[in-house]
Amino acid sequence: MVIIITITSVGCAKVISTEHKTVQVKIIDLYYKPEEVVKRVTNINGKKKTNYTTKRAEYKVTVEYNGIQYKFKDRKYYYKAENKEGQNINGMLEIKTYDDKTSKEEIIDIFVE
Repeated sequence: MVIIITITSVGCAKVISTEHKTVQVKIIDLYYKPEEVVKRVTNINGKKKTNYTTKRAEYKVTVEYNGIQYKFKDRKYYYKAENKEGQNINGMLEIKTYDDKTSKEEIIDIFVE
């Protein structure tokens, strides 16, 4: 008895080229929430215990290119875009072309000259 197993990959397009371009993106939103220390008091068997927890600061930048919004959630992006809300800055557009002749565009970085 002979069993033959065939495995094929159907429906998975492969990237055949990647191109990068510098384009203008508009900063449409900046969000910053500072680091926060939270105090929590617990009472176990009549003994109070105080715990402190630090919540990390949050940084968010939303940019728009060709009507599509892209979000960056990192301090380095926030400081690049700080005080520039509503303005255009440079962004790095990545264009991936697939073997099925489709392509995908995405803003992968922002920078200020």
